[in-house]
Amino acid sequence: MTKKDSPSLFSRDTFEEKMVLENLNIIFKKQRGYEFRMPKPGVPVLLILSGGLDSTMLWFHLLHTYKLRVFPIYLTSPLMNKNHIPGEYASISFFYRFFKKRYPGQVEPIHYIPVDLSFSLTNKTNINILQNNWRVLVENAHYDMKRKAGSIYLLDYPTRYARFLLSAYEYGLSLQAQKIDVSTVFFGVVPNDAAIGREPTLTILRSLNLYL
Repeated sequence: MTKKDSPSLFSRDTFEEKMVLENLNIIFKKQRGYEFRMPKPGVPVLLILSGGLDSTMLWFHLLHTYKLRVFPIYLTSPLMNKNHIPGEYASISFFYRFFKKRYPGQVEPIHYIPVDLSFSLTNKTNINILQNNWRVLVENAHYDMKRKAGSIYLLDYPTRYARFLLSAYEYGLSLQAQKIDVSTVFFGVVPNDAAIGREPTLTILRSLNLYL
């Protein structure tokens, strides 16, 4: 099947909502004078870690390139794939020790936060729900021509970004109560993620930013 005759329902390039994003950026510019800007060196920031490549490289750049004081966060859930958890723990533990030694005074202890991700594709019942609910399916599906013609990729945790950011925000408030002036949350997302689902789009992240 060629791209030309692939079903248009699953062939959109991205879930980004450009018009909504433009208007959100206008609100930020009017409210605070900028869409986004990096904190100055030495400023404390929050970083949501997964142990994967994206968030680990972001951790490195926040420390090395921008000289920030990083408070890392790892979100845990009993429903996550148990085969992945040991690797994630090993990764964040290794890089915590590595970065703490290399960037003294910039790396704070990892803060572990439990998150309830009840709707998960690790549960076969939920797979059936998605497969039989076209409204949910269409909003969280992507026609993947690169991996295997005709395959559909479903997001494992359709609400995780909102939950992760809200948990980080809550932790940030607790740090503020301790007189630690933290007001920025970093989260490792790459542009290509917006081709898979709606939640990783800059539109959604900006809307959550506005809420926070």
